[in-house]
Amino acid sequence: MKAAPNGGINLSVLDGWWREGYNGSNGWAIGAEINNGTTEFQNEVDASSLYQLLENQIILLYYAKPDGKLPLAWLQLMRESIRSVTPVFNTQRMVKEYTEQLYIPAAKSYENFSRDGCGAATHLSQWKTQIRKDWAEVKISDV
Repeated sequence: MKAAPNGGINLSVLDGWWREGYNGSNGWAIGAEINNGTTEFQNEVDASSLYQLLENQIILLYYAKPDGKLPLAWLQLMRESIRSVTPVFNTQRMVKEYTEQLYIPAAKSYENFSRDGCGAATHLSQWKTQIRKDWAEVKISDV
């Protein structure tokens, strides 16, 4: 989930884009990343963290209205989310990165492999077939 220009606030584990986008003031990070534990343990840590965040921060912040009308701290968090997330994580960046990292390289590979009647593709296919055929004969020695 990403902040939209309407001020959506993120609450997520620190993976994917949120690892890059989270700055400590523009939403919340769920749980700590456990490197040595099981998936079940990570899920327990994340669930506990989520409940703690909801109970001790998010709900309180959302309903805190010091002026009696508006949740001012919540609005500030929305502004920070818009300021820090929206300019960086948007469709323009996504299309640019997909184009540069995927579509252009794929088009170049297609051009290379289809040149000369697909000679390079045919050569690669034949090489792979031969490697698969000979793979059982590969031996590693201690010499």
